[in-house]
Amino acid sequence: MSKLLVTFMIFSSVITLWVYDVESLLQDRANREMHYALENAVHDASLQVNEIEMVEDIKVQFDQVAGHDVFIDTLTKNIQFDKNLQPTNKTLFKSPLEIKAAVYLDDMTLDPITNATLEFPYIYNFVDSTKGIDYEQVIFGPSVVYVVETQIVGQDEPTQFIKVQEYKR
Repeated sequence: MSKLLVTFMIFSSVITLWVYDVESLLQDRANREMHYALENAVHDASLQVNEIEMVEDIKVQFDQVAGHDVFIDTLTKNIQFDKNLQPTNKTLFKSPLEIKAAVYLDDMTLDPITNATLEFPYIYNFVDSTKGIDYEQVIFGPSVVYVVETQIVGQDEPTQFIKVQEYKR
């Protein structure tokens, strides 16, 4: 009887470790897929520009409406979400994708502190006090920033992803 009990305990331990390993692999895959999809979507959104020729140089102005539409289109082509940002397969993602911030920083954007046109390099700051997130990055040229949130399989809290695409000068 004791051999049977020991065998059962070993079998239970192996199954528990296997389930944990599978869950870890799914979380890793979900993170990699989200980063890949966001990288492409933010890049494509940043290509939606109106160039305004000035006397000495070219100023970049983003077409934010077209950029957002292209962002959604590219994102849904690269990851398992529909156009309403609902997961189409709940294997990796458990909740809808929520866009927390979509920021277009270009040569026509006003600095919120000085109310003057942004000058690069510029320090971009995203704060979500409810989650304890304080993200800061130096931006060297016109940029598109997206912050999205979704719940990944095996995690109790939603995960935020921040992606920046910039035109460096």
